[in-house]
Amino acid sequence: MKRVLLAVAVVALAVAGMLVSRYRANRMVSPYEYEVRPLAEAAAEGLRLGLEPVQVGTLRGLMRRPSSGHAWLIYWGGNTSSYFKHAVDTLVGFALPADIGVLLVAPPGFDSEGVPSPEGLERDAVMVREWLEQHEAAEKIVTAGYSMGIYPALVAAERGVVATVVMGSATLFEAGYPGWMMHFREPDRYRIRATPPKVPALAIQGELDELAMGREVAQWLGARLIVLPGLGHVETRTDPTALREASAFIQQNLSLR
Repeated sequence: MKRVLLAVAVVALAVAGMLVSRYRANRMVSPYEYEVRPLAEAAAEGLRLGLEPVQVGTLRGLMRRPSSGHAWLIYWGGNTSSYFKHAVDTLVGFALPADIGVLLVAPPGFDSEGVPSPEGLERDAVMVREWLEQHEAAEKIVTAGYSMGIYPALVAAERGVVATVVMGSATLFEAGYPGWMMHFREPDRYRIRATPPKVPALAIQGELDELAMGREVAQWLGARLIVLPGLGHVETRTDPTALREASAFIQQNLSLR
């Protein structure tokens, strides 16, 4: 009898685990793809755009000071183990003039020491904006983010920023630490806030990339929405139309175009 009860219990646990796993899988929980690589690798990526390594509080960054004036772009990339590489790819595509300073920030776990978390991302977003104001005398700032990077870009835009750009948006992004237990654990939840930042905004979304959520984020922001026909999430960050439109918007709001 004990053996029968034990077998039933094992089967019940297996079924419950399968149901939980399927439930979580249906909710699109994404694995964190983080990695902390040597600083020399980050510096090598920055050379493509004249960016130099900089320490922003506890975070690593790549920075190019403006040739004149005090206009800046702060950029956050997405969930990828090639964080600096992919982010620099996008910044190269923006082709911003030399009189716009550029600060690219790596969150904890993504080429910065530590582990990612929604709370940490929001806290660091404010710290980065304040650091740029205090250490570089930034007067006009536009924030921009791709994928998971939209969340710090939006938090930082709540004060002291003239505009924001979001690419590949979602009202909710759930992420977990990779491994077979990922779908059994509660994921980290990155969300847009109840109240949007009161700044001009541009939203860019691939037609095949959670378009309903992209529309919702754009409506929440009161943003102009550009939909990229036939494109998914990954293609958005290097699409020529997306990069051209984002660059024009950034320059316009920094009064340099």
